[in-house]
Amino acid sequence: DGVTPVGIAWTPDSREIVFSSAKGGSPALWRMPAAGKATPSRIAVGDNARYPAISRQGNRLVYDHVIVPDRNVWRENLSDPAQAPLQIIASTRNDDSARYSPDGAKIAFRSERSGTGAVWICDADGSNPWQLTSMGESGSPHWSPDGQRIAFDSLVDEHWQIHTVAARGGKPQQVTTGSSNYRPNW
Repeated sequence: DGVTPVGIAWTPDSREIVFSSAKGGSPALWRMPAAGKATPSRIAVGDNARYPAISRQGNRLVYDHVIVPDRNVWRENLSDPAQAPLQIIASTRNDDSARYSPDGAKIAFRSERSGTGAVWICDADGSNPWQLTSMGESGSPHWSPDGQRIAFDSLVDEHWQIHTVAARGGKPQQVTTGSSNYRPNW
C-alpha cells in the first residue's frame, strides 16, 4: 500500500507478523498471517505505536508509544485483547526499542534517562531498571538466542557500529567496522 512499516515482529510459531504502519494515518500496530494475501487487522492499542516485539511465549507484546516529545514502552496482553495496554517503562526522557529476553523475564531497552541514549535492562514488568552501557549514544538492543549477550548499535567516530556485551554487564566488544552498521539482529 506504499506505507513503509516501522518495526516488524514475528509470532513465536512464525504464522503471523505484527507490524507498525501509518496505513490509517498515524503509526498503529497491525497483525496478519505471514503467508497468503490476508488483510491486516489493527491491534487495539491506539495511535502512535511503533517497533513491536513479541515474547517468545507469544502472550505478550511490547512496543514504543510515542507521545511527543516523550517516548515510553507499553505492554499489550495478546491473550486478552480486552485488557487495556499498560505503560511499563517510562521516565522524563525517551525510552524505546524494547526487546524481551528469550525467557521473557527481562526487557532490554534504549533510554535517554542518563542524559544520552544507552541500553538499559529491567524486569518484564518494568521494575528494577539498570544501565547496561555507558559509551555514548547507543541503542537498538537485541538479545542473543541463549539470553547471555545483547547486541546493540553505538555511535563510534561518527559511524554507527554493532557491539555485543554480556547481559549481566561487562566491557562491550565492537563487532563491525567501516561504514555505518546499525539495528543488529541475531
